[in-house]
Amino acid sequence: MKNKSLNHKIKGLDASNLKNYGNLQKLNVQVSIGFFKEALINFKREEFLSCIQALNKAIKYNSSEILFFLLKSFILGAFLKKIEDALKEIEKALTFDPQCRPAIKIKKFLLKAQCKEFCSIYI
Repeated sequence: MKNKSLNHKIKGLDASNLKNYGNLQKLNVQVSIGFFKEALINFKREEFLSCIQALNKAIKYNSSEILFFLLKSFILGAFLKKIEDALKEIEKALTFDPQCRPAIKIKKFLLKAQCKEFCSIYI
């Protein structure tokens, strides 16, 4: 009798819990997409701080989406001139996919901007 109940459980999770976990993941993705759409609307309106806030909410619900980190780092670096923060965000994207070409290009852009900023202070 005990073996039968063990066959239906996987490391403490039964089938209904696994189904609920899958539904929760789907819901989180849908919520993050909603916040991403809000971020894009704010970006079009050039409301960059609101865009960053919406991206933070999207990342909260789906932290494995590289696109969120790419857009956030681009906005921080190109529009808000917060290059250090932008580099931190791009590093997060590169932890998910070290070969991501857009992330590598944005990182190069940010490093060049950081160098120009540094040189302009001391020259």
